Amino acid sequence: KMSILSIAHLSDQERMFFVTLLLNELVSWMRVQSGTSSLRCLFYMDEIFGYLPPVANPPSKKLFMTLLKQARAFGVGLLLATQNPGDLDYKALSNVGSWFIGRLQTERDKEKVLEGLVTANSGADKAELSKQLSGLGKRVFMLNDTSESHPILFATRWVLSYLAGPIMRNRFKELIGDQAPENAETAAPEAAETSAASAAPANVGTRPVLDPDIPQVFIPGQGKAYQPSVLGYADVLYKDDKLNINETRSQMFVAPLKDYINWEESTVIEYTLNELETDPRDGFGFGEIDSEVSSKSVKAWQNDFVDWLYKGKPMEIYTCETLDAVSLPDEDERAFRIRIAHDARERRDDFVARIRDDYQKEIDTLTRQRERAVAKADTQQSQASSHAMGTAISIGTTILGSLFGSRRSYGGIARQATKIGTTMKERREAADAERSVEELDEKLAAIEEEVQRKVNEFQNEDLINVERIEILPRKADINVKKIALSWKPVEDGSAA
Repeated sequence: KMSILSIAHLSDQERMFFVTLLLNELVSWMRVQSGTSSLRCLFYMDEIFGYLPPVANPPSKKLFMTLLKQARAFGVGLLLATQNPGDLDYKALSNVGSWFIGRLQTERDKEKVLEGLVTANSGADKAELSKQLSGLGKRVFMLNDTSESHPILFATRWVLSYLAGPIMRNRFKELIGDQAPENAETAAPEAAETSAASAAPANVGTRPVLDPDIPQVFIPGQGKAYQPSVLGYADVLYKDDKLNINETRSQMFVAPLKDYINWEESTVIEYTLNELETDPRDGFGFGEIDSEVSSKSVKAWQNDFVDWLYKGKPMEIYTCETLDAVSLPDEDERAFRIRIAHDARERRDDFVARIRDDYQKEIDTLTRQRERAVAKADTQQSQASSHAMGTAISIGTTILGSLFGSRRSYGGIARQATKIGTTMKERREAADAERSVEELDEKLAAIEEEVQRKVNEFQNEDLINVERIEILPRKADINVKKIALSWKPVEDGSAA
């Protein structure tokens, strides 16, 4: 789920007011969440200049500082962008975990960034960081992650983007296109037709005289007349020990008054028993009762009501066996899927961490072996090159000596032959060392490939396999609190 909020059309004061309200809501929501090591929510803000200044204290600053210090513990991430790092509070910069730094235009910006980097990384070399920042090219960024031992340089790919500048309000309709919600004006005629259809003329008279043993209630509301109906109110206990469900639901239903009450046609009304009225309101007429109503009728209404609740009003629960998760009462499938998607991400992250831990010892061993092999290969190659150069010079000197009649030239040639053999041996050893480095590289690549394969297999598993379960109540757990002839307010006494 993504929400995009545009404040380009607001004044500076209005923007600050809105951003402060938004951050307050985010902090309040965050503090009622459970702790997690996985990302639950990402808040992105483009250009935070003015909202987190180094000296002033606008209302947004304290909220940003709270989020930068505490949000990661709740799985809330912040992605903040600016072209003016020199105008940000250094305390805020020191609480940032990952920095993506491009080319800085001014020395002030560079010094501010360096100050934050050194504060966030106690062992950082300021001179080396300054050298790297000064040498950044176009589309080259420095990634400084507090969990890594040193910064990483990377280049971005070319992208084609339509830089149209700030969006005017009248252009939102074009961008939304077919996704725009139905206009309220177009829905109004349909609502009027529905209302007119349901408000057919009906006879409205005085209150009918009924058996005093028949309970009657009046439903609050606007209108001109009362229409007879049947009201049922009950507390229903839904229980399932296996799923750890023990939930009582109190619901009030109103069904049309007929010879046979069909509770399937009933509707839920959001009132408590105390909110129901015992006397009619002044000026209201009464619709006709076309069905026989007696004390026996009330008993039949109650029996039918209990049967309907028992058979036709189950509690819907959603479960995910792979994550051992059960939906909360009144949590629909969409909300349940969103909640367990976070659990699935946590399980994925834990699995990846375990896999890497399992292979880390072997990777560290091979890495150390490779470092030694590289050092040995460099040494062998250097020695072979040095001996080859010395042997070539000695052979040249010996050959020249033999040409000019040196008496020791023949013995020198023999010695040079021995040196040539030594040089060839060193070259073979250097080649062997290089092959050893290549073999270790292949082993490291194979381990990385194996780790990635296991991660991909786990990610391809369907962890969010949701099953819908219906929990029916026992008849003994249905407690009927009220069955009565109810009078529902309508405009003219017609059937609702």
